[in-house]
Amino acid sequence: MAILALILTGGFQLWGGANQYEALSWILAFPIALFDIIAYAMLMTTFSNAATKEEQGWVMGIFGATVAISFALVGLSTNLLQTTGTQGLIIGGGVLLILSGVGMAWYQRAK
Repeated sequence: MAILALILTGGFQLWGGANQYEALSWILAFPIALFDIIAYAMLMTTFSNAATKEEQGWVMGIFGATVAISFALVGLSTNLLQTTGTQGLIIGGGVLLILSGVGMAWYQRAK
């Protein structure tokens, strides 16, 4: 489910980034947010279930730190606005989401 949610989030983000209409951008914000929170919840559950009871606190701490780093990177990405524009950042985020979903699918099949 997390893989599908990541790929759908990325797809809607690509559509939103390539879109020229403000109203459609606002409409696309709903499925982007919906699938993003589904992916977040599924990934958090996956991390939680991957550890024993004794290691669960440590694993969830790593997960929380990873999420915190991602928020910091979002703040740093605003420096790219002059180079890529807002649409470029949105499209770049969509591409990265799709790549992360494909990477997770590849890892799952390799296991």
